[in-house]
Amino acid sequence: MFGEDVVSQGGKIVRLQRSAWVSDSWSMGAGTYPRVGSNPAMWDIFSEPMCPGVYFAGEHTSFVNHGTVHGAYLSGLRAASQVMEDLCEQKRLEEVERERQRKQAKEAKQNEGSSTDKKAGNSMGKEDSKDEL
Repeated sequence: MFGEDVVSQGGKIVRLQRSAWVSDSWSMGAGTYPRVGSNPAMWDIFSEPMCPGVYFAGEHTSFVNHGTVHGAYLSGLRAASQVMEDLCEQKRLEEVERERQRKQAKEAKQNEGSSTDKKAGNSMGKEDSKDEL
């Protein structure tokens, strides 16, 4: 984690910071775990950002590595990757494209319906004109 050169030098601890997890008023020593029968896909939802700009990391966003430092570390790498890849902007552009396609399909359906009405109107008009002759 710190590099072989630092470990081999036997460096001195300069500063130590720790949390009092059990007595912390926000966590009260809580941890996460998947409940029996829970859906692993739920953790995919936990790891999705709330766009624009809120990304989640922590062991609680990893199904395979929940409750571990490794899970927290890997989730941090994942969240950093989401930020660097501008995932929220990608999702926004995908939604804009889906909306454009929905609108285009709706317009095509409306045009199809109006062209059918026009054809029916044109054939009736031709029959009417025959009667007039």
